[in-house]
Amino acid sequence: MKRKIGVFILFILLIFLTACAASSGSKTEDFITTTYKILESSALIYSNAMSMSAILLTEGTINQHHKEDILRIGNKFWAAYQACTDALIAYRKISSAEHADKINIALSEVSKFVGELSEYIRPYIAKGDTI
Repeated sequence: MKRKIGVFILFILLIFLTACAASSGSKTEDFITTTYKILESSALIYSNAMSMSAILLTEGTINQHHKEDILRIGNKFWAAYQACTDALIAYRKISSAEHADKINIALSEVSKFVGELSEYIRPYIAKGDTI
């Protein structure tokens, strides 16, 4: 079961990286579409990581301290995600370089925290060790 979940998370990460790589940024609609795909992939990874964390906690693979760490990272991710969403809404209304910059900054934060979250729980899924 844990192996299947680990493979699934890696699959989701590949989708995320593919969405990031597809970013051309040359046209407004391409930029909006790519940003949306990255946000959508990120939200899916976040959701799966949180679900996995709950399972790992129930199984005793992680403890309350680790759950708090995961929630802390998740909260940072969520704040970055919301900032990016807000910037994307503003960009759709007024396609300005300022809003594009805000999106790019927020996307880098989203990527950072979704990566941090995935990296934090990956060893426990792969090994099945109790910590």
